[in-house]
Amino acid sequence: MATRRPHFLAIGNLCFDLVDGEKILGGSSAYSAILAHNLGYEAAIITSVGVDLSPDILPAGIRIYPQFGERTTTFVNRETAYGRVQFVHAAADPIDPDAIPEGRLSARIGYLCPILNDFDPGLIDSLDAEVVGLAPQGWMRIVGRDGRVRRQRFSALERVVPKADAVFVSEEDVEDDELERFIACANILVLTHGKDGAEIFMDGGREYRRVPAFVRPEVDPTGAGDVFGAAFLLRYHETRDPEEAARFAAWAASFVVQGEGTSAVPTKEDVLSLQAEEAELPAF
Repeated sequence: MATRRPHFLAIGNLCFDLVDGEKILGGSSAYSAILAHNLGYEAAIITSVGVDLSPDILPAGIRIYPQFGERTTTFVNRETAYGRVQFVHAAADPIDPDAIPEGRLSARIGYLCPILNDFDPGLIDSLDAEVVGLAPQGWMRIVGRDGRVRRQRFSALERVVPKADAVFVSEEDVEDDELERFIACANILVLTHGKDGAEIFMDGGREYRRVPAFVRPEVDPTGAGDVFGAAFLLRYHETRDPEEAARFAAWAASFVVQGEGTSAVPTKEDVLSLQAEEAELPAF
């Protein structure tokens, strides 16, 4: 029997974040699919994980299409005088496109959000979606012999970025010269600046908007960018208005920083309560 396509499909590996020795669910696909689910949309995830990660770790109702290997990608973040430094304790096998069952790359919104070279960027050619989002950070990471994550350039930028409707990068991901390449290639390029908001570049940079952040007391910034991207795509799919989508995304991300892990991803009730406080927020 054919499976009805979800409203929101996240493609990328789930992971564990080690916090004080405890494994906490993480990964861009987790944060983004949980947001879509919490807001009442059908959500699904395609991922590669180890047998140590049970699908039951996700909220009931989110479809998960896992490919199982020996390991689940596991990160540990260490705060230093120079900012947060990330290390990899384990890395999952890449997602095998040939092992994805027919029809499971179809959704209203498709979000390619790898965390550590999870799949070949060419998978975007097989995605059947009305709106395609791309968060290329996972292709812009390389792991040294010491396990430390370092930045690398996105080698498939010119080939892949033009095929997405919206692309999301943070100021920590890119140098100025690479940012110019993203702006030139992207239909919509969203550059996030954390508590300093986001910039939107359209039409090769000929159109520009800046959207402020909703600044809240910060406990942990992990997942804020992932939720921003998902919220933007959900709103953009409805309105086709990048500025409104970015304002909605900034609101959603403001919740995540106030807690730890995916438990801080906002719910529909959060949306309604904040709209009562913030008259300028778009109606949900």
